[in-house]
Amino acid sequence: MPPSINYRMLIGLVAGSALLTGGAFALVDPGQPPKLDPLDPLVTSATMGPRPASSVLLAVARAGRGIVAVGEGGIIIRSFDNGGIWTQANVPVSVTLTAVTFPTAQRGWAVGHSGVILATTDGGATWRKQADGLDVGTGDPYLDVYFSDQSNGFAVGAFGLIVHTRDGGETWVPWQSHVPNPDSNHLYGIAPAGSVLYIVGERGAIYSSMDGGETFVPVKCLYGGSLFGVSAIREGEVLVYGLRGHILRMQDSGKAWIELKTGVDIAWTGSTKLSDGRVLIGDQAGDLVLGDTDGKSFSTVRGKWPPMSGGIEVSTRDVVIVGAKGAALIHLPISNAGVVQR
Repeated sequence: MPPSINYRMLIGLVAGSALLTGGAFALVDPGQPPKLDPLDPLVTSATMGPRPASSVLLAVARAGRGIVAVGEGGIIIRSFDNGGIWTQANVPVSVTLTAVTFPTAQRGWAVGHSGVILATTDGGATWRKQADGLDVGTGDPYLDVYFSDQSNGFAVGAFGLIVHTRDGGETWVPWQSHVPNPDSNHLYGIAPAGSVLYIVGERGAIYSSMDGGETFVPVKCLYGGSLFGVSAIREGEVLVYGLRGHILRMQDSGKAWIELKTGVDIAWTGSTKLSDGRVLIGDQAGDLVLGDTDGKSFSTVRGKWPPMSGGIEVSTRDVVIVGAKGAALIHLPISNAGVVQR
């Protein structure tokens, strides 16, 4: 598979669970639990490489004073100088990891293919496997993860997959019954906006929860294509983005929508919110757009940029983005006056 393909997008574009699981489960006896091939990526540690920051990376998160990125082949890398120097962590699996989050400087979680959930208690230096497809009854991939604190978290993924934990991941409970998703649409992203928790997914699926994820209700959107991410503006207002260059701004808790034009018709695949309130969104072709502080318009960032699957602000105007070509540090204009309006 070409390394330029975004694995989150892959779920919505390719049919057949054989391409999604990444794990080789085999039933040797109907009365016994599945067993794994000893070379399966669920039990094979990630390969240590000489240039880990050039690997295919799919997500990045702040972990205290450092940043942690995850990606293809189970790779997890850390940097403590804002993306200048990266070191690779030892990881007990080699499946593709799609998302990472740190509710505290030390406690973090990463999720990925084959139903893998990894946890760290030392800022990403070491990782252990908390769950995989054998534990939760499915080998489908997780595509995003969110923790409100070091105890309470959710992971979402392909075919409507969603699990919840209240004890820091020691136990994960299937949560599909709490989301009205009868068609089992893929769930690509989960994020809060103030006190409201949002999930976005396939076929324009958007769900919101006002009780910490106990119950979700559908939010009607004017776009019916896949949405790959959600970014908060303020309470009751979010940006969602996805296929064919669509970026939409939700107002009044979903009662009104505005589609924001950028002149780009390629799928947006990653975003990050800056400390000044602006949102940076990127795609797999190297297009970057920067929203104003109210999220009411987007402008193109001049330059030739690498593909973006995720990003994190590391200092004023400096952002580390990750994607198919690895990690890169980019410098943004101080205001949208320095970008091109389309």
